[in-house]
Amino acid sequence: LKGAELTTQDNTAMSGNSAAGNQPDRSHLMLLAELLVFSIGLSGCLIMQLDRVQPSAYMDEIFHVPMAQKYCQGIYTEWDSKITTPPGLYAMSAAVLRLAGKLTGSSSTDTNSLCSVFFLRLTNLVYFLISFLSVYGILSSPRHYDVTGDSGALPEPRVRVLKSFSVSLLPVSFFFVSLFYTDQASTACLLAAYFMQLNEHRLLAGLLGCLAVACRQTNAVWLLFFLGMELDRAWQARLRGLAKRREEDEGSEAAAPPLSLWSEASAVLGHPLQFFVTGCRVAFQSWPLVAVLVAFAVFVRLNGGVALGDRSAHEARLHSPQALYFLGFCVAMHPAAAARLIWAAARAPGGLKARWIRGMALPIVVLSALVCLAVRYQTYEHPYLLADNRHLTFYIWQRVFQRHWLIRYLLIPAYIGCLLVYWHSVPRSCLFRLALLGCSALALVPASLIEPRYFIAPWLLWRLSAVRHDSRPWLLAEAAYFAAVNAAVYWLFLKRPFLWPGVPEEQRFVW
Repeated sequence: LKGAELTTQDNTAMSGNSAAGNQPDRSHLMLLAELLVFSIGLSGCLIMQLDRVQPSAYMDEIFHVPMAQKYCQGIYTEWDSKITTPPGLYAMSAAVLRLAGKLTGSSSTDTNSLCSVFFLRLTNLVYFLISFLSVYGILSSPRHYDVTGDSGALPEPRVRVLKSFSVSLLPVSFFFVSLFYTDQASTACLLAAYFMQLNEHRLLAGLLGCLAVACRQTNAVWLLFFLGMELDRAWQARLRGLAKRREEDEGSEAAAPPLSLWSEASAVLGHPLQFFVTGCRVAFQSWPLVAVLVAFAVFVRLNGGVALGDRSAHEARLHSPQALYFLGFCVAMHPAAAARLIWAAARAPGGLKARWIRGMALPIVVLSALVCLAVRYQTYEHPYLLADNRHLTFYIWQRVFQRHWLIRYLLIPAYIGCLLVYWHSVPRSCLFRLALLGCSALALVPASLIEPRYFIAPWLLWRLSAVRHDSRPWLLAEAAYFAAVNAAVYWLFLKRPFLWPGVPEEQRFVW
């Protein structure tokens, strides 16, 4: 986080010096350290508590744990055909535990005990640490705010720290810190790659992006988003250059880059050659990411698909309602965005409201019709969703969507509202917003199973991009809200086990 630290020092130096010796205020770094230690300590305690009631591998751990133990033993040629993801998680976790073994003086005969279920779960603390620091680094990078249209203005240091803490408590992600799943390793590599790309360490971004794809294949979509982010920045700079040249030629005042969807599309269509050249330049500069994407495309071609194993249960299909569920998840996990939009609409002048309604009436009607068709013809009930009552999604689907066939249609206005919240919460560059929304859909729509864990990466990148109006009270309220949800889910897992008929092992609730 060298770049982020320099940024922090520069920002605090500009904001004001201490009266004692003209030294920048570093109190926010102490707050960062305290929250980081608290988060890791709390996660460690939860892992120990979970291990006390569930010491054996649980659910998907029955596939991941044995494979990681084989990697700890140096066995790399065996593979479980039920595993759908590449072996990045196992290689990294084995390396972490081997390093821990050397630092603690464990002998090579202690491999089995060192790579036990408990210690494999503890490796998530390393990934959690990387994710936390990467989020703080992203929020402390001026280029992040330049991309997102906030003119390079960094938020207050303590706001950045509180947002890093709040984001780290995202309920779905935080719960799986306690289980040996791919989510923590995948998220850590992806966020670290994002941070490196923002700070123009492109080779490191490519290497970390490769690790992210090695943990979960859909991360390739987010490497494509990083390229789209760079294209957006370069194209906006190009438009400013064209406007300045026009000003010099015509003697008129330079116009700002276009802000509406139509004006941005017109700018691209009006300068197709410049847009193509800008894209080629971005691809050349970010060649490590391009190389990873090309390698991934070759893998998909040779493998005959994205999933490695168990393809019958993870068959790709056009499941567009998945994107609608994700929009609902975004608002549910960041209700402040909806509250701000409703408050702004309520305070808007009547004439502005009328113009907005007239301008948006037809697009909303068309969009509602498309959503209705998607709900009617592309809603899919995966057998796992209907059969596995350990997942909370089982109960949501049963008690909401299956209560009456009209429910899924009555939710269409809510989906449209969530889309408006999503769109207006991110920066005003339409190219950036389309890249973020399009990549989210590309990552989610092919998935046939409704799985909240799939929403972690797209939600994080959306939440990090929603940089406006973050304040201490809102972030503290968000952290408290996340803490309450996490407490409820952990309580269900720890205190409310149940039995399946004919199965002696206790079953527990998870997301």
